[in-house]
Amino acid sequence: YAGEAVAEEMQKQKKEKKKEKEEEEESPVAKRRRVLCSEFTSITSSDSEVARSFLASNDWHIERALNAYFEPPMENEDEAAGRVPTACAEPEHCIDLTADATSSDASVNSADSRKQEDDSSFSLITWNIDGLDLGNLKERARGICSYLALYSPDVVFLQEVVPPHLCLLQMKAGNYTMIPGNIDGYFTVIMLKKSRVKLLKHDIIPFPTTSMMRNLLVVHVS
Repeated sequence: YAGEAVAEEMQKQKKEKKKEKEEEEESPVAKRRRVLCSEFTSITSSDSEVARSFLASNDWHIERALNAYFEPPMENEDEAAGRVPTACAEPEHCIDLTADATSSDASVNSADSRKQEDDSSFSLITWNIDGLDLGNLKERARGICSYLALYSPDVVFLQEVVPPHLCLLQMKAGNYTMIPGNIDGYFTVIMLKKSRVKLLKHDIIPFPTTSMMRNLLVVHVS
């Protein structure tokens, strides 16, 4: 039995050395792709084969691959061409970006399930998402969710948010506390990662003389 154990250990060491040699000889492109696959699987909780398939079909651009993974391709030709349906151009109509969202624990939540929290750093994103531009609105909303999943910031400051964006984020970013500055027209939104930032209270301070629906959104956190 001792001889068999020694033989197995030697075989294991040979395999490890072979693997190390293969990694050393790996080209820079192959190394980069391996890193991208690792990032993709960490964010999506998928396996390496799925990661390689989505990345390869999107020219190894991780943001595009994440978009393709989290949201199926748009079926409507008008949407695919970036054209907005006539009803969307009318302000009294509500643009439903959540119609093809299947659950409330979709893309933005999946990133946090695998990422370890780093108490030594604090991250934030501030982003004017230009919700007033109705062009390609649904695809851009999906992109917002993909970027949040990719970077998993502790705090997010969004400007020019419109109600359809807010609805989608509330459905797909359940691991964030969402504080909107309004619910009509366009407005700001602050997002706080629940595992990192606790909301104590918030205030909305109006600007009485504004002609552009502006106010000041203040959050108190710990």
